[in-house]
Amino acid sequence: MYILNLELINYRLFKESSFKFNKGINIIFGYNSTGKTSILEAINLILTGIAINNGNIINFGSDFANVYANIMKDNITHNLKLIIKKIDEQKLRKFFF
Repeated sequence: MYILNLELINYRLFKESSFKFNKGINIIFGYNSTGKTSILEAINLILTGIAINNGNIINFGSDFANVYANIMKDNITHNLKLIIKKIDEQKLRKFFF
């Protein structure tokens, strides 16, 4: 199994960004506080449903975040979609499709 691509909308510091991955090892690099860890957390979230850090998961000023991923497993592409909605300042609700 491997990730083909990842799309983040209003997720942490990403307003709207997409990332393509290759089969095998992929390297994510950049300056401090540019979102490298947020990319890894988004992958973990869409695969497990568990947020490593719930703080500021939705971009400031938004009331929702979307995480999309296309996963290849056994030569079949699986499209994963996660919508996170802010219920109030303390609660988030996750919807998986």
